[in-house]
Formats: sequence, C-alpha cells, structure tokens
Amino acid sequence: MRVASISTSILLAVSSVSAGSVIPKELADLATRGEPDRVAILGALQTFITDFSYPRLADIAKNITYSGFADTINGRLDITQEYNGNELNVEYIFGFAAACAALNTTLLLGYPVNQTVFALAIDPPVVSISAIANYDWKGDIGVQPLQVDTWFRYDDDLKLVGYDISMRRFSWLFETITPLIGAGIAKELNITGPDALDYERLMQTRAALDICAAHDQYCTGENQQYATHAECIDTLQNKKPLGKPWAMGIDNTMCRWVHFGMLQYRPAVHCPHVGPTGGDMCNERSYYAATLNNPFALPFAAGA
Repeated sequence: MRVASISTSILLAVSSVSAGSVIPKELADLATRGEPDRVAILGALQTFITDFSYPRLADIAKNITYSGFADTINGRLDITQEYNGNELNVEYIFGFAAACAALNTTLLLGYPVNQTVFALAIDPPVVSISAIANYDWKGDIGVQPLQVDTWFRYDDDLKLVGYDISMRRFSWLFETITPLIGAGIAKELNITGPDALDYERLMQTRAALDICAAHDQYCTGENQQYATHAECIDTLQNKKPLGKPWAMGIDNTMCRWVHFGMLQYRPAVHCPHVGPTGGDMCNERSYYAATLNNPFALPFAAGA
C-alpha cells in the first residue's frame, strides 16, 4: 500500500469532549467513506490515541519497543526535547507517563487519561491533529485539560516515522495549578508558615527528592552521577534553577525530573540526564538553535 498516493484531505471540527480517548463518530463515519489509505491511517491514529492513555500506556511502557513506531522514528515535544529511535520514544512517551502514574506523591506533571480529537486533517502520509487531552495530577489537583497540537507522518506500513508536538498554553495551565501543586507538596512534607507559600522552592524540593531517590536506586557503579544522596539533593535544590514550564529540555531541575522515570529502563543511557551535566538532554540551548533546527529526516508534507 502506498499511503502517499492519496492527496485528498479530511478536515472536521467537533466541539464535544468525550470521556474516552476517541476520534468522534462523525469523523470516523466521514473517514470510512473516503479512500482506503485514508481510512487505514485513521485506524492507526485511533490505535495510538487509545494506547497513549492510562492505564494502557503503562502496559506498553514495559516493552522495549512499540509496534506503532518505525525503528527510525524521530519526534519533538516543544516543551522538552527531541527523541530518536523506537526504544527511546517508548521510554519517553509511555515510560514517563507510567512513572508519573506510579508515584504516590504530589506530581509536578500529570499523565494522560483520555483525549478527544476536535480537529483533524489527513492527507497521506501526513496527519495534522488537535485534541483536548485530559491529564491527571491526582489528589486535589485532579484532571486538567490541555490542548495538544500534533503533526504525524506515517510510513507505508502505517508506522509512525515522525511527530512534532506542541502543548498549547501549557505554561498558562502550569501557572494556574502551581498553587495546588505547592499546597500538596507542603502538606505531604509537613511544611507550614511562609515556606508553605514558596511554591517554586516546594516544587524544587519535591523534584530533588524524587530524582535522588531514583538515582540512588538505579544509578549505581559506573552509572552513578552523585557521590552521595546529600550531594544530589544539594545540586538539584540549590545549584540548578527549577526551570520554567516551557524549558524542560535545558539545564534545570524540572528537566531532570522529566527523566527520573526513565532510569529504571536503561540506566547507562538515562542516568547522565539527571546528573550534574544533564548529559545530552538537560543542557543549555539557545532559543534560535531550538527554533531553527529541523530534526526531521522526512518532511510533514502531503504526498511527499
């Protein structure tokens, strides 16, 4: 099958938000009246949307690879970094979310529980999609909506070879729920008085505790990044900035928190990302480098 052979498009907007991870029925019905390659891509897209929702994502995170990804997949998430290869993408797309879901402490970032597509264009081999994704922070923070805009590119075997994701208004959402995150951390750490209102310090403390606990467990021997637990805490609490919600791919503590959940999978690869240098994931980049660099081997172009 040559998915690139079809140049027609589907464009639909749906205003309702469903309780499950779905492409609404109106869109599915329209797609089944289209060309076979379009319908096939729609099916692959629906599978991924379903898989990228808890608890299904936790099962996938246990695998080394994901059948919906090409071996050479490369992707980018605007608030973090670029990810290349099937295994690395499984770890970051599914593994990080699964690690968040498994925590019994206040979460700095939520994990996806469902999503509903409200805008979609399919022009093989490319898909442009916008969805309202519901992320669960647990506790008093609860489930929060976030608009996620994505470009996908599929190969002839209906495997994803590329994606480019933008989490629209994420910084606004993070700012909105920061007092709730801070209150949760203060409560579980028994912090009161003025210190209980220093939300940035509270989040940095929570991040350091989570990262250093994972480091102590998984980053041993040649993979050890800090000489002691105390050094780890001091570095992440006092020597690195917390980081902004749009900057979780540069040298700060929030970036390292994104990576703590991956330590269990491949310590040799991921331990440097939580260490003092940040490895090849949590290092300084300029705005211009991040904006002008095109990491994609294949373009997001219809028929290309």
